Amino acid sequence: MSVVTKKISASLYSIFMLLICLVAAFSSGCGSKASLDSAKPVTLTIWHVYGNQTNSPFNDTIEKFNAYEGKARGVIVKVASVSSSNVVDKALFASAKQEPGAVPLPDLFTAYPRVIPAMHDKLLHWDKYLNKEDLAVYQPEFLAEGYQDKELLMLPVAKSTELLFVNQTYFDRFAAATGASTDDFADYDKLFALCRKYYTWTGGKNMCQLDDFYNYYLTSMPSLGDPLIKDGKPDLASSNFKRIFRAAAEPAIAGGLGIEKGYAADA
Repeated sequence: MSVVTKKISASLYSIFMLLICLVAAFSSGCGSKASLDSAKPVTLTIWHVYGNQTNSPFNDTIEKFNAYEGKARGVIVKVASVSSSNVVDKALFASAKQEPGAVPLPDLFTAYPRVIPAMHDKLLHWDKYLNKEDLAVYQPEFLAEGYQDKELLMLPVAKSTELLFVNQTYFDRFAAATGASTDDFADYDKLFALCRKYYTWTGGKNMCQLDDFYNYYLTSMPSLGDPLIKDGKPDLASSNFKRIFRAAAEPAIAGGLGIEKGYAADA
């Protein structure tokens, strides 16, 4: 998700949209009265979470924007921080509350919708600058996540999905010795059973790690016909939740399913 603070004007907002490749030109729904001067460029600071551990393609996009579109229109985007989402959240909250030692809020930042309650009065109301035609390019379900109290406070810029990567060389050895098959990746129950088998075969090594157990719960519950969230909070008392929790807990506790901190890609 991406948001901007109140002080960003409509025209500057449009340029940020160009930066993140959401639109190719200024939207007719955005203000045209704000003046920009290429001889006296405006500098906007941004905090983002794209590329904390590797060189960031997002930073490369910003550099290209500054060199071409930004230079021509009089806007320079300066990356002030690249970090993880949790670190950015804490820094945003500290800045918003003006805690001692906190740095000023950036003009732009990327974050998850969870920051909205604490940042509500600091956020730009996107629906004041985007008309119905502008918003029509989004899937309604995609856009809905940015609304609170019927106000569009966060503009979605990305969604992700989780993929299962298999080391074929190791798996072929494992399969030849145990009779395992790629059919065992068909669902979580089979996957977790395979994790236990792999743990035994290797003498104590984990086979798999989930990036986020919450995502596992969030997707598994509807597959059983039971939503995870009820009345605004997770329904942990549901029999279906207990089933999927136990399914993951066994290999996580007994071995086979990694529970290390960080993303699975780190391991």
